[in-house]
Amino acid sequence: MWGHGSTLETEKMKYFQVSTLLSHYGRKLDEDRIGFLKGKKRVRRQLKKLITALRQYMSCRQQSKQLETAQSIWKLLMVNALGQISVSKSVRGFGALHEYYGNFVEFEDVLFGVDPTYRDHTMHSLWVYFLGDYILSHRPFIKARPVDWGIEVRDCNDKEGLEHKQNIEDALNEYKDAVYCIIALSHDLAYPFERTESVNKRLEKVAGYLGIQSFEHLQYNFSQEQSLLIHELLEFVSQKAVISNEKGHHQVRFVKDDPTYVDMSQSFEQHKHGILSSYLLYRLIDTIGEATFTEVACLPSKAANIINLVLRKTILCTIASHTCDYAYSDVYNNFRFLLSLVDELEEFSRYKRQGRDGVDEICKSGLKFVAPGQLFVEYRFEKNHIAEPETFFRNRAIRFCRMIDSNQDSSSVSGISELILSCVDDRKRPSKEYLLKINKKGVFCKKPLGKGWISIHPDPETEILRIFK
Repeated sequence: MWGHGSTLETEKMKYFQVSTLLSHYGRKLDEDRIGFLKGKKRVRRQLKKLITALRQYMSCRQQSKQLETAQSIWKLLMVNALGQISVSKSVRGFGALHEYYGNFVEFEDVLFGVDPTYRDHTMHSLWVYFLGDYILSHRPFIKARPVDWGIEVRDCNDKEGLEHKQNIEDALNEYKDAVYCIIALSHDLAYPFERTESVNKRLEKVAGYLGIQSFEHLQYNFSQEQSLLIHELLEFVSQKAVISNEKGHHQVRFVKDDPTYVDMSQSFEQHKHGILSSYLLYRLIDTIGEATFTEVACLPSKAANIINLVLRKTILCTIASHTCDYAYSDVYNNFRFLLSLVDELEEFSRYKRQGRDGVDEICKSGLKFVAPGQLFVEYRFEKNHIAEPETFFRNRAIRFCRMIDSNQDSSSVSGISELILSCVDDRKRPSKEYLLKINKKGVFCKKPLGKGWISIHPDPETEILRIFK
């Protein structure tokens, strides 16, 4: 699905720009190349018109119109993507989700005053979608390998079992455009709940001037009934599909992965917005929550039910994982890695609303392959913006260390054998470059003017914090 092809040559760095992403998506609309919009000429025409309007409003900085148009695009994309994966082809519960989304957009105005670097998540979700779609559509970013849907075959020599897996994956791939769209547009829906402590701290600072002795922090708890639904969600996203041959009959058994369950449970306890966003979808949208879980399903008679379950599990688990500490991606051709990568690359939506001062981007971000199997991610600072390159690099390096498992043999399964992260400070001459390298040999870093790579394995986070200020 993504990675390098057999004829790949070194590519020039591609820096991502909004105009490029929107033009690319507009061409796909014209050519009817978006899976969940196939044959929907009226919807594609509506989207093309909205995207054209969005570009115009962005060019003349009409922020209120820009925000309004972005919400319309979000609604049209989301309802059609959900419709494709729905068994009944209806999207019950979308009205409630859309109402929540409108309130979420309004609440963001509060958060802009709390955090000077707060990004507009209304726009951010769209850019994550358009950027991910762009990456998946362009060589050399893609390769002729399907998405890894997390389906295992117990016996690697089971030829018939492998054929069943291939058949299921072929069916799932028909929905991959819709799945990524839902993931991208939903991954930060619960972000305000994670930021309530920032609001508390600001209120606490001014409360003392009124002589307030006891200040109760804004907090929230779930009811007993909701706790049952939460447990159901945690169980669901922790399952993995395993194909086995039982006395000559093939079946898919959904097996609970205990480490995943622990990670997800801890993430929920910490009120991370990824798992809370998954919970929001699971609770409100029948299309997502309608899959009837079954421990064992026979093949091929129950293949449709298996596909139904894997689609929903992939959506919910991917969204939840992107804020789950140490939810490593041990393969690169899955949605978990794509979302995490694109989420880190998207650095062009940090403008402010309502006339507040701000910047369109902190830095340029780009992606290329420098050699077969070697993915190069670059951030380039050219202006005196609010972020310091070394601090920015330190935080990004820690994030990438949490994303990628350096112990797995990626060359055999993922198409990417090494990832290099570069942060270039071009604001003054000579330029400074901070580097991180992750491969199966370990984790390494390099400071500007450094003589060589420094091994920071097996505790890269501690070393990164020590070396970079």
